[in-house]
Amino acid sequence: MNQSLTTLVFTAVLISACSALDTPTFQNNYSLYNREALKAEKEGNWDAAAKRYFLALQNSEWANEGKGVRADFHYKLGRALGATCQFEKSEQNLDQANKLNPRVPQALAELGRLKLSQNKLADALGYFERALPGLENSTSIDPIGIAEIFDDYSSAFNKSSKAADATSITKRAETLRAANSGKSAAMIKPPYGGQCSQKKS
Repeated sequence: MNQSLTTLVFTAVLISACSALDTPTFQNNYSLYNREALKAEKEGNWDAAAKRYFLALQNSEWANEGKGVRADFHYKLGRALGATCQFEKSEQNLDQANKLNPRVPQALAELGRLKLSQNKLADALGYFERALPGLENSTSIDPIGIAEIFDDYSSAFNKSSKAADATSITKRAETLRAANSGKSAAMIKPPYGGQCSQKKS
C-alpha cells in the first residue's frame, strides 16, 4: 500500500471515529447518569448523586446540548453539592443554571434555600423575592414543590422578625396544598448542609 493510500485509509478511519462522537453515545450517557443520580437522591446519597450529575453535565456539554438541558444539570448538581456542604460550588452551579435559563425560577429559589441553611437571611430573602413572580406563574406545574419553597420563604421571614410577611407566604403555601390534595413534590427537597460527613468531590 503506497503512502497516499495509507494516508487516505487513516483519514477515513479518523473521520469515522470522530463521527461516532456525534452518535447517541454521549447523549445516552447523560440520560443514564441522570437516572442514576435521581436514584441516589431517593436513597438519600447526595454525594453519589452529585458525582453522577457532574458526569451528566459533562456529557451534555460533549453532546453539544442546548442551554435548557445544561441548565437543568447545573441546577441538579448545585442542589446535590449543597446537601454535602460544598456551598461555594453549589452556589456557582445554581447561579449558572439561572444564567442559562432565567425564565425558570427554581434555581433562584434553591439559592434562597441554600442561603437560608447558612443563616444568611438577607441573601435568602433576596433570592426568594426574585424567584416569587416566576414561582407564582408556574404553580400548576409543581404546586406542592412550590408550596415547600414557600415554607422556606416563610421561615426566612420569621427568622428575620417579619411575622406579617411570613404569614402571607404561609397562606399561599396552604392554598396550594388545599387545592392539590394527594399530590407530592416533583423533586426531593435537598437537605442543605445535612450530609457534611459524606466524602466531598
